Formats: sequence, structure tokens, C-alpha cells
Amino acid sequence: MFIYFHQYKFRYDKGQIAPLMILVLVILIIMAMVTVNIYKVAMDKTYSANAVDAGALAAGSVMANVFNAIASSNAEMKKGYELAFYSIQASISIALVYISLASAAAGRSIGLALSASRVSSREPCLAEDLAADAAVEAGVAAGKMKVAASTITSAIIATSALYTAQLYFYGKLRETAAEGRASAIEQGHKFLFYNGGVGSRLPEVIPEGSLWNKSRKDFSRFLDTIDSGNGENGILDTYSFDWADSQGRRHAFTFDSGNGENGILDTYRFDWQDGQGRQHFAESVVRTGQLDAFDLIVTVLPFSVLLGLLLTARGAALASIAFLTLPGSGAVTYYAGGAKLFKTACAIKNRCHHPACKAIWRAVALAGKVVTSAGKWLAGSAITSMVSASIALVLFRLGIIPLRGVPVRDSSMSAPAVLFILCWIDDIIHDRRLRVESTLSQEGADLGLIKTEYPLVKSYSVVDFQGSGKILPKSSPDLSFDASIIETDVIGNR
Repeated sequence: MFIYFHQYKFRYDKGQIAPLMILVLVILIIMAMVTVNIYKVAMDKTYSANAVDAGALAAGSVMANVFNAIASSNAEMKKGYELAFYSIQASISIALVYISLASAAAGRSIGLALSASRVSSREPCLAEDLAADAAVEAGVAAGKMKVAASTITSAIIATSALYTAQLYFYGKLRETAAEGRASAIEQGHKFLFYNGGVGSRLPEVIPEGSLWNKSRKDFSRFLDTIDSGNGENGILDTYSFDWADSQGRRHAFTFDSGNGENGILDTYRFDWQDGQGRQHFAESVVRTGQLDAFDLIVTVLPFSVLLGLLLTARGAALASIAFLTLPGSGAVTYYAGGAKLFKTACAIKNRCHHPACKAIWRAVALAGKVVTSAGKWLAGSAITSMVSASIALVLFRLGIIPLRGVPVRDSSMSAPAVLFILCWIDDIIHDRRLRVESTLSQEGADLGLIKTEYPLVKSYSVVDFQGSGKILPKSSPDLSFDASIIETDVIGNR
């Protein structure tokens, strides 16, 4: 047998195909495993791409709604300012008209008093009538100024109310913007995890004795923690994800609210361990600019200056009233006193024709002239106060006009924005973009002959939610902010 085999060894070909078949079989097994792994990675990439698109559109839609809401409220803020502006301007116009009428009446009283002084030495009876008429005119001037002062007081109240209301309304809009941004980020995270296929990888209930450390209920509880309303004042202090490895060792990953705003974080991560003890995690990142920088249209002058001008005008109006009618020292009192002296001089002149009487009635008329002149000086001082009030009101009218084209930027409701009366929002400093990123990590398995390893699967999607919307429309609100995907890692820019 051995001799036969030795003689015919070069023609013995039985079993020669076996090594080749073994080699082909190994290659086929490797190719099958590679195909399965490629399929698995491809499916993960599909899940990830769909997840970031869903998260980006959900978050972008919320941001678009936030901007539409701000634009609508801003239109109301603008209407509120314009309504108050025209109302205050009407009050100032009325006050100026009454000050003008009061000034004219005070001027006439001065003219009458001057005429009374001129004729007092010759015609004390005529001087009496002129001085009495001067007192009446001074009283009319005081009455007009009382109406003007009352109107100015109304303007002070209206201006203060406008400043307070606009500042409060603006503060609420800032809160709406911050809460809306937090809600958008929240929805972005949730929609990403909802569509990322993480829940489908977990068991409904962890089997007894299994190495699984998370179930679908754990995943649901994790999603509940992605909430912009958690914690005191909407702040989520911390949240931890913990797991046990195949050796039973405990691990934890902790987030801190200092990384986010209004209780919502830029990044969330869910870790789990499967039934073979392999570690996996899914991570979401949602980023968009802060909604805290606003360009505001404000009045020409600060509120304190405007209020100071109104108070000055009111003070001047009250001073003019005092100059005219203050009991015992007003122009009306002196005019009336002069009229009484002229009346006395007139009676002496008509009843006594002795030379000594002439000297007496002229002396009394001279005293009336002096008293009337004092009233004339007080009426002149009242007119000066009226002019001061008018100047202050004119400056106020110019100062309350919106300073168009020169917006004031505010990032924290502080100076200089809060120093002025806010008219409306000119724009929000934001690029109208939102980016969502996803990372999926799966640990491979050691199969003896081959060890599988899976790369990190990453995807991102960028949404633009500008649409054709505008924060400050020329007429009616243009509520056309709309979210659309403009870039992904799959198709790039488009």
C-alpha cells in the first residue's frame, strides 16, 4: 500500500478540493458578517439621519412659532405705544393752547393795569374800571392755567403708565423668547430620541438573570427628564445616568444645569447595557443662539428727562397760578386793591372840590398806582412761568418721538434700554438657525475568530426658520417664520 501510494503520489488527487472549500467557506462567513455589520451600521445611520431631521424640524418649528408670537406681540406693543403717543401729544397740545390763552389773558391784564396807572392821576374813576378789568383778566388767566396744569398732570400719569407698561410688556416678551427657546431645544432632543430607534433596542421588561440594565420604561423616564419646566424656576439641577458593566461595576454620567438655560441642556445622553453585557449610548445635541439680545426703538429722551420736563412744566404752571391768584399776594389781589384805592380817589374827587381834597385823591390814586404796578409785576412773572412751561412741553413733545434708525441693543433688561420709554422691538439678534446632532455608539462583540467593532454613527441637520417673517413689519405683522432643513451631513448644503 505504501509502495503503491509512493509510486502513484503525483497522480493521487482525492480530497484536494477540501482546503479550497474551507478557505471559501471562511471567506463567505467573513463576508456575511461584514455584510451584516455594514447593514447594521447603515440602519443606524438611517435611524440617526431621520432622527436629526425630525428633531431639527420639530425644534425649528417651535422656534418659528416663537418668532411669530414675538412679531405679533411686537405689533401690539407698537400699536400701544402709538396710541399712547398720540393721546399724550393731544394732552400736550391742549395744555399749550390753554397756556397760550392764559398768557394772552395775563398780557391783557398787564395792559389794563398799565392804562390804569397812566390815567390814575387824572381820571381815578376810569382807572378803577381798568384795574377791576385787569383783576378779571388775571382771574381768567389763572383759570386757563388750572386747566393746563390738570392736563399736564394727566400727561405725567399717562407717560409714567406708558413707560411701565412697555417695560413690563417687553420683559414678558423676553420671558416668552427664553421659554420658547428652551421648549424648542426640549422638543429637538425628544424627537431625536423618539425617532432614533433607541426604544426598539430595549426590552419591554428586563429578563430575569439578564445583563440588560435598562428597559423601555427606563428610556421613557429618561425622556421625561428632558423638560424645560423641571426644578425650581424651571431649572433642572442635575440628572445622572448610571449602569453596571459585565463585571457588575457601577458607572454614572451626570449633567449639570449650569450647561443649559431654563432647565434645558444642550446635550443629553442615554446609556444602556444589552443582554450580552455590551455598553451602548445615544447622545443628542441641540444648539441655537440665545434669544436675549434685542434691538429696541426708544424715545429720543430718557424717561427721567421726559418726566422731569413734565414736572417742570407743571411746576411752572402752578407757579403762574400762584403769581396770579395766591390770596394776599397774587396779581388779582393787587389789582383789586388798586381798584379800591382808585374808587376811593374817584369818590373824593367827585364829592370834594377843595384844593386840599385834590391833593388827597391824587395821593390815594398814586397809592392805587403803586399797588396796581405790583399786580402788573406779578402778572409778568406769571407769564414768565407760562413761557417756561411751554418750553418744557415743547421739549417733551420732541423727546417722546421714537428714535427711528438708531436702535438700542439690550441683552439683560438693563441700561440704556430701561432708561428710555420702549417704543417697540426693531429686531432680535439671532441667525435664525438651529442645529441638531446625533451620536450613536455600540460596543462590538468578541466572537473568537473575529471581533466586531462598530464606528460612532454621527449625523447632523441644520434648520433655517426665517422663512419670510419679520419682527418689525412696515404695516401689519408678517407672521411667516417657517422651518426648513438647509443642510445635513448626508446631502450637505442645498
